[in-house]
Amino acid sequence: MTKINLFGWMAMGVAITATAFLHSGCCGSSSSASEDLMSELAEASASAPSDGKVKTCNDLSSVSQCSEHQGPAFAVFGEEFYKGLCELTEGSWGEAPCPTDDIIGRCDDGEGSITIYYGTGGSPYDATSAKDACDFSEGKFSS
Repeated sequence: MTKINLFGWMAMGVAITATAFLHSGCCGSSSSASEDLMSELAEASASAPSDGKVKTCNDLSSVSQCSEHQGPAFAVFGEEFYKGLCELTEGSWGEAPCPTDDIIGRCDDGEGSITIYYGTGGSPYDATSAKDACDFSEGKFSS
């Protein structure tokens, strides 16, 4: 059974829905309004804070993952979005670093979020399932 990164799926779903909504010219708005909003989102992403502050969601006890988010990850959806996702999976949100024991691998989405997979916890990974989960979310895996 392949495990998936819940945060990645939920964020991707919101992004796809928002993009489809904007490109459809919803509600009688012109395509230039959609283009303006897409341009604003791109600018916000490019100017994401780079203060190095990392927020984490420790889901080790439920899904054997811990996610680190910073800078660009918050540019479009904001910190509250990721905090809400963390609460949905009963994770612990904060600035405490992710645990370093029993790490199977890491998945970098290239957009400010890294998911760490563990061999212990509520739904342990092995090397294959961790890589598969990262590949499925189109991130870059490292062990």
